[in-house]
Amino acid sequence: MSRNKLAAIIVICTIAIIAAIVVPRLIDTTGTAHDVEADFTDAISCHEAKDHIGERTAVYGTVVSTKYASESNGKPTFLNMGYAHPNPDRFTVVIWEENRGKFPQPPEDYYNGKTIYVSGLIVLYNGVPEIEVTSPSQILEE
Repeated sequence: MSRNKLAAIIVICTIAIIAAIVVPRLIDTTGTAHDVEADFTDAISCHEAKDHIGERTAVYGTVVSTKYASESNGKPTFLNMGYAHPNPDRFTVVIWEENRGKFPQPPEDYYNGKTIYVSGLIVLYNGVPEIEVTSPSQILEE
């Protein structure tokens, strides 16, 4: 076998290995990587989320209050778990207007009162832990 053929085989195998690692992840328009299938194993309680800022994990709890802020910039939908807004001990799921159409029903109505699992990156916004949801696959109902 010639050196050129061997080099070509090595390059093709390297590309295949890289693709196997990269393809199972999606990159949204903000550059954030999301798993194709959300992982809900080892979920933490919404009351523990504040201790896991910066981690990509699943959080569970009951949605106790919701709001579709249609008059606000970005028209966010808020699903508050554990405690209602404005309690600073709540955990919030944020769904921006650009992603609402991916849900078959208005999220603020559908998830209100339900116990859910939400998967994603936990960030702190104004002292409240939250996960931004870009796809219904990030939310699992109990």
